[in-house]
Amino acid sequence: MKKRYLLPLLAMLLLCACQENTVVPANPEGTAEASQTKEPASLPAEGFWTPVDGETVDWTWHGQELVIPYDETAFQNAPDRAELTDPESLRMREAIQVTAQTATVDGQKVVYGDRGGSQKQRMTGDGKVLISKGFTQLWVTTTQGSWQESDYCNLNHDLILSPDESRLAYSSGIEEKTAFDWQVYQCDLASCQTVQLTDDPAYSYEVLGYLDDETILCLRVARNDLGGRALVAVDTAGEKKLLSLVGNTTAACQGGSVLCLGGSEDVLYRWSDRDTLERVGSLPESGLPVYWASTPLSPTGDLAAWVFSVAGGELQLLLIDPATGHRTAAALPAWERTPEEAKIFWQDETTLLVQLSDEEDGVTHTAAWSYTLPA
Repeated sequence: MKKRYLLPLLAMLLLCACQENTVVPANPEGTAEASQTKEPASLPAEGFWTPVDGETVDWTWHGQELVIPYDETAFQNAPDRAELTDPESLRMREAIQVTAQTATVDGQKVVYGDRGGSQKQRMTGDGKVLISKGFTQLWVTTTQGSWQESDYCNLNHDLILSPDESRLAYSSGIEEKTAFDWQVYQCDLASCQTVQLTDDPAYSYEVLGYLDDETILCLRVARNDLGGRALVAVDTAGEKKLLSLVGNTTAACQGGSVLCLGGSEDVLYRWSDRDTLERVGSLPESGLPVYWASTPLSPTGDLAAWVFSVAGGELQLLLIDPATGHRTAAALPAWERTPEEAKIFWQDETTLLVQLSDEEDGVTHTAAWSYTLPA
């Protein structure tokens, strides 16, 4: 069932030697950037924050919960519900304790798999493909059966699908204490065919997300030199473009929005015209470390979230529209402690979680709220 391809060696050599172009962000002082100098418009706070029990929130799993796009009760009650028993599905069950099933829901054959021992899972919006990641193994399940896509993918790898959900991108290779060798692969989920997009002995690549249907954003690290980092756009032909960006220690990518972190400032960019990164603006100094369980960008990339401190120590939730640079902010609820860090997680396009934490005498104290965006 599974076929794997490597781009021809001659083509790869030509790509490495001749086609690594530099993309300079357009309009670095454009209208989106200028809008950041204005005070953000106020968002309502009272009635929009809801306390949640931060102690019970599994932030390590948040952002990776399996979203079922169909009626799960209807699936469980379907008369044709059955376990997949092809050899690879059984091997997956043994390897990462995920049992795959199929059933007909609303006239469509869909797939299901329990969490088992998987670290992360993702399902396509039509319910026909399930992707499960163990510690290092990557498995794909369809209504016809399963296959092991990679036996050693990046340990921190997220399950990254193209915007149309037809392709899966990931980094696979080896990891050693003194060297990294992750290369970029892309699997066509319909044909089960995999193409290796990079084969570069000098660099290791970590897949961050799709900029569009044909372009993958990657963090490129010079092997044996962890300081040699750069952001690179890799297209489906294996062509690489070096992205000249501010704050490129790492990045979050969602729906064509790119948040670059590190360096002298944290900067938000927007992928435009399928070949240009437009600078939207820099994020304000937070005043405390800000982490996110999934990404600071909303599921579609239409908003970026940040927590920052204003005069007097009040914390605010900042939202930025990458398309326009428009900024809005809402004051966080008061907390009797002085927070040392904040965490952000988008539950969906209109709801996010914010958790503050403080450690004293070896005891960690937390407070968490959900914020629902005004209609």
